[in-house]
Amino acid sequence: MGAAYPLCGVFRFARPALIAELANEEVGGAQPPLAVAQVAIQDEWLTTAQAAAKLETSRVYISMLCNTGKLGEVVMIDGRHRRIRASAVQAYLESRTENHENRVSPRQAGVDARLYDYPDGHFVNALREEQRATKVARKTSRAKADRQSHR
Repeated sequence: MGAAYPLCGVFRFARPALIAELANEEVGGAQPPLAVAQVAIQDEWLTTAQAAAKLETSRVYISMLCNTGKLGEVVMIDGRHRRIRASAVQAYLESRTENHENRVSPRQAGVDARLYDYPDGHFVNALREEQRATKVARKTSRAKADRQSHR
């Protein structure tokens, strides 16, 4: 497929502008919507590696986002290579930032739950004391069982 139509991927990038122009003609507009066409043409196409760098994630995560449709329209070139709109990556980044702005950080949640009111080794020491108590209880129950079996 790629060898027979080497420029096929290039023409795919102009598809949104063409769709906008055709839709405007169908509606009966006098001129094409210049802003929409310019945004569609000027929008940069990114590889998965470039998108991963912008979002500070892995390429595999970007591929998963593409497969689930969270990054909008994704163009496949030669059936293997994905191209993602830079505006879609930016929109995803902004929505992710908005979702996390109003959330409490894990550290603050710990402070609110008063986890930091205890000294550093408190929980480790409490666990050790519980384990010792369990061990002593087992020894005591074994000793009782042995005494009863010898009678």
